[in-house]
Amino acid sequence: MSEYQFYEFRSIDKPLTKEEQNNIKDWSSRAKVNSSSAIFTYSYKDFSQDEQRVIQKYFDAMFYIANWGAKRIVFKFPTELINIEEIKKYCNDEEFSIIINNKKNILIDFNFSEDEPEDDFIEGEGYLSSIISLRDDIMNGDYRCLYLAWLKTSNNAINSEIPIPNGLNKLNSSLQSFIELLNIDKKLLSVAIKSSKDNDNNTDYQFENLIKGLTDEEKNSFLLRLVKGETLLTQKLIKRLKTNL
Repeated sequence: MSEYQFYEFRSIDKPLTKEEQNNIKDWSSRAKVNSSSAIFTYSYKDFSQDEQRVIQKYFDAMFYIANWGAKRIVFKFPTELINIEEIKKYCNDEEFSIIINNKKNILIDFNFSEDEPEDDFIEGEGYLSSIISLRDDIMNGDYRCLYLAWLKTSNNAINSEIPIPNGLNKLNSSLQSFIELLNIDKKLLSVAIKSSKDNDNNTDYQFENLIKGLTDEEKNSFLLRLVKGETLLTQKLIKRLKTNL
């Protein structure tokens, strides 16, 4: 089998300008670029740019896969919308790390390599779409994918010092795709699921009461920002509401 490397970058919070798209197209004659994504596939050479710098400048997410077992997922977050100290509990600074390059944004970098190439190797097209919602999950305080990534690096052991998130017994399609991608040991996952509590089913009810606790000035402010199309306003509102929990 010939060499295969696949890169997909995604801009989520704002579209790429025409100038940005043209700059990205200059990196490769085979690049597929539009206002929200860029895809590069290689058979005989490597990506010519620094992935982290590319994400910091242009994108919010990246997915990479190669046929020798390497897999990488990178998400970019506004620093104000995530709890860095909580996320650090799951990192091991080798295969799963946090990179802070400036005060506005941080990167969470999942970087895995299998010891042996998988017999049922998957190509990368469409895979980022299947896991992209995990970025929102993390911003909303759902750390199940972070725990699953840690589980992949745990050398087949459950560590009582690592917080087990609620809801591992009810995985959405993005988390199921994440498990498939990382090839997480099913027996180890089963042990973690048994130790995970159910998610609170009264989230809507909680938010309804928390919204009532906002001042009229705050409510009007959020509505005005919604009309203006402010990016990530849902995550900003959730963070504000959670300060009253």
